[in-house]
Amino acid sequence: MCDTDHMLNFIEPFAGGGSVGLSLLMSGNIKELYLNDKDYGIYSLFQVIKTDPFPLLELIDNFVPSKEEYRKAQTIVNRKYVGCDLLAAAWNLLITNRLSFSGIVKANCMSDPAARWTPKTLRKRILDIHSYSSHIHLSNQDACEFIEEMYWMPHATLFIDPPYYEKGKQLYSEYYTEEEHEKLAFLLENLYKGFPGTDIILTYDDNPYIRNLYQYPTVEVVERKYSIVTHLA
Repeated sequence: MCDTDHMLNFIEPFAGGGSVGLSLLMSGNIKELYLNDKDYGIYSLFQVIKTDPFPLLELIDNFVPSKEEYRKAQTIVNRKYVGCDLLAAAWNLLITNRLSFSGIVKANCMSDPAARWTPKTLRKRILDIHSYSSHIHLSNQDACEFIEEMYWMPHATLFIDPPYYEKGKQLYSEYYTEEEHEKLAFLLENLYKGFPGTDIILTYDDNPYIRNLYQYPTVEVVERKYSIVTHLA
């Protein structure tokens, strides 16, 4: 259970899959989880799971994965979900995530579209998350605006995992420009140095440009290797 007041509330301005916060919530290490993502599809997927996952589960049960279905869904995602309600946005994001290489919506479809389409596993995961709905709080804001609002929350930790600097444009629908990376760094430095607030954990790909932006915090390098395929050979 929670062994420090600072972990009662866990805040993710760049939620993505929300794996860190959800793991902490489900293991009893935090009480409340705040997930924000500017990507409307990510927000929609969590919102549908939180409020009413059963129409989504029905779509999952009846879906036959194929490259054609992947291309249709990817087109909708690339067009920023124009005309989609919450369920449609959530559904098309889920298709592209599960049928693509490494779960990256900008990647090509896997050679076997059914390889990562596991309805039973998806159903269990969705229902597990739904069971914690009263402890999950969602928003669809600009990350910097969200951080400014949430920084003052008592007994909280901000877990900030921005888009990668080097490969961001290849990986994310809502990637960051250099100007946006600099804006985030400026905001965090001013909050951290100027005002007492939440604890901050910041994760990034290790790059000289990023290290130059963040010269004040303690840095710990975590050695990880990833293999990401964005195009078919």
